[in-house]
Amino acid sequence: DFSRTREHGWRAACWPLALALVTLSCTGGCTANDSKTVAVHAGSSRTVWLDSVKGSVDVDLHGCLLLPATGDCSPSGVTFGWTGQLQPGAVAPVFKSPASAETTVRLVGGAGIYVLRLDATVSFGANGMGSGHGLVVIEVFEHNDTFGYNDTAQLVSAFGVDYGLRPKLHNTTINMELFSTLPPAGQHPRVLFSASDLPAIRTRVFTTAIGRFLLARIERRLDQQVTGTNATYAAAVAALAAGNAHPWLQLGSADGTVVALLAYQGLVCLVQDVDPAAQHTNCTLAAAALKTVGTVAAHNISSLTPARVRDYRNNVQGLIFRQFLALAYDTLHPYMSEPQRSPARTAIALATQHDVWSIGMDALRPSTTSNWVPTHIMHLGLLACAIEGEPGFNPRLLPRLVAGYQRFLTDGVFASGATYEGLGKNQLTPELLLAFGRRGHLALLALPSVRNHAALFYAHSMAPWGWQHNDTYTDAQGPFTWDEDLGGVNSQSRYADLVILDYLLPTASSDFAARNAIGPAYQRLSDFNIRFPYKGMDFFLRLVVAKNHSTAPFADASAAAGRDAGGTAFFCNRRGRFIVRSSWDAQPALPTPYSNPSNALQLHFQPRSSPGGHAHQDRGKILLASLGRWWISDHGGHLTAPGTASVVVVDHVLGPSTLPAKVVTLHSDALLSAMVGNLTLPYSYDPSSGSGPSLADTYAPADAYHSPPSSVALPPLEVPFAVQPDWYTSNRSTSTAWSRRAVPASVYRTAGLVRGAWPYVLLADDVTVADDGHSHTFTSRLILPIDLANATLVSAGPDQVVVRDPNATLDRALLVRVLHCHGTAVFSLVDAKAATSTLLPGLNITTTVESTTPSTTGPATAASSSTLSPAFRVLLFPFCPSQRLPQTTVSVAGATISVVLRVTGLGALQHQIVFSPDPADAGFTRLSVQAVPD
Repeated sequence: DFSRTREHGWRAACWPLALALVTLSCTGGCTANDSKTVAVHAGSSRTVWLDSVKGSVDVDLHGCLLLPATGDCSPSGVTFGWTGQLQPGAVAPVFKSPASAETTVRLVGGAGIYVLRLDATVSFGANGMGSGHGLVVIEVFEHNDTFGYNDTAQLVSAFGVDYGLRPKLHNTTINMELFSTLPPAGQHPRVLFSASDLPAIRTRVFTTAIGRFLLARIERRLDQQVTGTNATYAAAVAALAAGNAHPWLQLGSADGTVVALLAYQGLVCLVQDVDPAAQHTNCTLAAAALKTVGTVAAHNISSLTPARVRDYRNNVQGLIFRQFLALAYDTLHPYMSEPQRSPARTAIALATQHDVWSIGMDALRPSTTSNWVPTHIMHLGLLACAIEGEPGFNPRLLPRLVAGYQRFLTDGVFASGATYEGLGKNQLTPELLLAFGRRGHLALLALPSVRNHAALFYAHSMAPWGWQHNDTYTDAQGPFTWDEDLGGVNSQSRYADLVILDYLLPTASSDFAARNAIGPAYQRLSDFNIRFPYKGMDFFLRLVVAKNHSTAPFADASAAAGRDAGGTAFFCNRRGRFIVRSSWDAQPALPTPYSNPSNALQLHFQPRSSPGGHAHQDRGKILLASLGRWWISDHGGHLTAPGTASVVVVDHVLGPSTLPAKVVTLHSDALLSAMVGNLTLPYSYDPSSGSGPSLADTYAPADAYHSPPSSVALPPLEVPFAVQPDWYTSNRSTSTAWSRRAVPASVYRTAGLVRGAWPYVLLADDVTVADDGHSHTFTSRLILPIDLANATLVSAGPDQVVVRDPNATLDRALLVRVLHCHGTAVFSLVDAKAATSTLLPGLNITTTVESTTPSTTGPATAASSSTLSPAFRVLLFPFCPSQRLPQTTVSVAGATISVVLRVTGLGALQHQIVFSPDPADAGFTRLSVQAVPD
């Protein structure tokens, strides 16, 4: 991935796995006595296969101690020691050089899970010693367990690679507060925090406004649903406490809600420091109820066959109430007697026994991208952590979960922080960073995907105005768009992820994103939805990591966030995702309130170079926000047709498929940030199921990435799509085929944001179809927000319209001007009343290009060598109608279009704009913009 490190400069970020760790006190370098905590990197988890002759496998290990003063991963000057912590049999791993950070280990115990531990100690002279350890998980398969591929050699070359890099510090600051030493087995709480952490948690809850707010909301919900006189589930909980499960079971799907409420009750008991010896409290009531819940859960799981128990997702998660039985057991443990604990512990043991499996476990990269991976690994991870060291604990489960989670954080979330999945289906479940980090896997926190998810990706993708509660002109609620990787289902995304990441990896940009996700008056927290699986943990996690966010004025906080976010442009190579804004800072050249950075222009451009699950047919989509509102939006939901996105449509019906596009080039300087996407593949082919020769047999994920994608080879991504590991089973795919369209189109889109007192956007759509003797119609579609769906288009002259904000008191509008096209541009508005499930309200710019070959009567039998193209060149200019419209003078010299754009009055500017064909590939257009004297 590429990330912004300074204004207008690109650099390649560490790809794809860089591990680093430093304690909070060592920000920006530290001296020896700053901290005795040292961070140890033991390498990246991987999959390997046994040698068919030797029956063993040699694995190279690359460990080191991270020295915060230099930011280097230094294997020298430190005492190291490798040991085997877990292996499938009695024969321990054999280390070639056990006292060296970099060594080779021979795994001789057969197939199974190996956990290797690297301990390190370093002398700080008179200041004492520092020590730490790291763990690496190796999953070993039999030589003939080939996941459906031809042979082990093919597997090893493609998927048995160490995809880690030598780590660098990257100025990462990690808050170590909750990473205390684990208590002995049987002592609780222990899953996300320990008893020793409770004093600090209580202090933060009771001394911060957000902490007090959260606790009051949780207590009010418990009073309304569990403990109050007329509480919704009071009778059911009382019956459970008396040993009678029938009223609870009669609740149907709400039975899980009750278990979640018991977990919340346990958390409140711990935060309120309720004495476990006290009788007849809400805590003892919940503890007694949990005994009956555990009894029922254990009975139901024990009635399943072993094969069904193995399939956690389909058969077990509902019976064990996902993660909430684990959290209830953990938080109520101090208030329970041993007879009360035993049934819940038994149920958890039954749910996590033997080789229990869910998506992402025991898998091949890069198949571990599904939204189910972090969700179910989180469930199983918290369940396993709840009973570690106790009767029924499965010691081989946690390492498999850690390896699966690490794979997800490498492939399901890219190094830039952007996600693979679409429609808001992905989340990091960073509670696992707490749970696994407390158990020797702290280096997960320094994965670039983790470090950048909140601090870069969410900070950049947030609308310039941040939280806006009275958002009446889009379907989105809060500061994030409906765009597929941000919004999801009506603000149901786990924005609690932002709060946890901001707590663990604090930066000004992560604080800004988390602060706006909540809202200045905690508007986001009005939705306390325990029943929704992706939100049930929100308030629980927020209370554990409660912290006050910056109260700096919006403009100051925005400017600070921009400095931490590395500038105004964000690019994810493996996603094909470009987000750029005109400024994070105030613009003094503009009148109030437009000088505030909340009115900055923001452009989202997504060719999308990863296929992605839950995806729109949206390759090449743009979104545009400016002057405090959305002008071109995405209504989200599960609508997938091209009529739902701002893309080009050929002959009224042919838009992009869901196949990957490719970023051709990108450019960013002080005036212009622009990117070019090659959308030819999704406009020429459709995905389908079947067999037979197909482009998918030779086209691989790496072929879709901007070149060069990385200085590090990624063999799994060089495997053709047709034989990529299946997203569910990781077995070799056997059914991928792409069908060529009857009217394939060569499609390039160039989109750029031009900065200045009045920033604007330029679009160039180079769509080419064969001249088959018929005319063809081309439409550039701009999806409008809801309140503009029935807007009146104000003609401002030939080839242009003005879309006014319907609120007449707001002096803002969007000029859409066609600077050039072949044929005659016609504007039309698709009314909201005419919208269907495949067509959303929008502004169409349509032109018909006539054939230059003799017409035929009926379908063409052969295409001529000539082509037809609309050559759209469009200006999108947000402005204040009280100001004058920009003036443009256009000149045409062959395929080169030159434009002089002039704005007079306040914020005057004059730019020379050139749309020119790329000298090496005339299929796409390059943009250049220069400020010129008036």
